[in-house]
Amino acid sequence: MTGDCWYILSAKFGLLDPNRIIEPYNTTLVGMNPVAKKLWANRVFAEFKNLYPSSRAVTILAGRRYREFLVPLLIASCYEVHVPLEGKGIGQQLQWFKRNSGDHT
Repeated sequence: MTGDCWYILSAKFGLLDPNRIIEPYNTTLVGMNPVAKKLWANRVFAEFKNLYPSSRAVTILAGRRYREFLVPLLIASCYEVHVPLEGKGIGQQLQWFKRNSGDHT
């Protein structure tokens, strides 16, 4: 609601534009070995860097597996990274989304 634009972190497609229509898939980073996760993070980082070549603030609303190798790449390239859900359990994450979505029903 407050950012310029947003993307979906997809295990299959990398950085996915939310307006892109895709077929359902069953790919996840869960169970992926560290080498494959690093390759995925490098791919996503390259896509992000192509879209936003100069450093800026980035908020990541994704689980640990999707952040673990991506966040260090962003920080090393001087992006200011915010992870508001870090350390929160699933219930706390859902509460955070409810509080911050503008939908208070």
